[in-house]
Amino acid sequence: MKINILFAIALVNLFSPNSYLKAQGIRGGEMMAETGNNLLAMVDVKIYREGPRVPFILFDWGDGTTDTLMGSTALTADPDVIVDFYFGTHQYDTFNVYILSVQDSFLIPDIANIPNSGSQAFYLRDTFGIDNEEDFFNNIGPTIRMPNFIRSQVNIEVAPNGAIIHDPIVSNGGNYFSYIVEALVPFPAEGYAFPEATDSLVCCIIWDRPLVPGKYAFGIRAYSYRRSDDSFFGTATRLMTIEVDSSMITSGLEIWEEPPFDIFPNPAAEAVYLQFDAPPAPRAAVHIYDMFGRKAYSGTLDGAGLGRRLAIPVAGWPPGMYVAEVRSRGRVGVRKFVVGAR
Repeated sequence: MKINILFAIALVNLFSPNSYLKAQGIRGGEMMAETGNNLLAMVDVKIYREGPRVPFILFDWGDGTTDTLMGSTALTADPDVIVDFYFGTHQYDTFNVYILSVQDSFLIPDIANIPNSGSQAFYLRDTFGIDNEEDFFNNIGPTIRMPNFIRSQVNIEVAPNGAIIHDPIVSNGGNYFSYIVEALVPFPAEGYAFPEATDSLVCCIIWDRPLVPGKYAFGIRAYSYRRSDDSFFGTATRLMTIEVDSSMITSGLEIWEEPPFDIFPNPAAEAVYLQFDAPPAPRAAVHIYDMFGRKAYSGTLDGAGLGRRLAIPVAGWPPGMYVAEVRSRGRVGVRKFVVGAR
């Protein structure tokens, strides 16, 4: 194991309640690695921060070697965010698929969809395949790369219809990969839940109904597949935070600070019940989203015959966290619940 004094100091600091580290609040990060048939790998890591630069980060090469990567430069992404760049090299012994991982200090506080975010450390990992097949040697050349995110994390657009859009523009890492698949993935933090009403990802994040201003964490992952046999080869993950201000809220609905309904049982197995404080208005809408932002249920309430309770069968739903959204009388309220394993 390659380890040095900086790494030992970092281990002590990373897991101690140090106010200096918490002041380094992290908004997101990503990495890109490349190697050749000599098995010498190079990695570039970007960390988006609010606060001062950090001179080094912890890095695990996936073969039992833990290292410190030194910062090379920093850029100002916007008035409140800097980007720290880190670089390192490592000599592998064998062709294999490796799990690369980064540990750093704490996330920024008050992320709406990560409880106690300011006390949770940043963690990022990706899969990196180093292949020795004949196609690689004969046709690709000396270098193979992970997919790479071209556009900055702070590049957020607001469409004319009010949708919040982030298109990272993913490079396919060279001709070696036949195709890239992108998907939304959970941000690796305890208690994380996808923001309510996140649409499915095609080329980018498209979020057309943010309900409440705040800071929201997202994860995007690109999966690469080999040209020769379309087998899975590796990943590139972008972890990021999108800040929504009041000008981006387009629903025109008032937010219930305390939604007038409860959910039980929680966790649920066979069915979940929405218990209303009073009979809901006729035609009130109920939507339920899973943690990937996909709609699991949609219905319209009939206030005259419904009473105060709505039963929704959840047997067969994948275990995980869900969000129930109720829209009634020009207001919207949300509550979260869990479907447990059966």
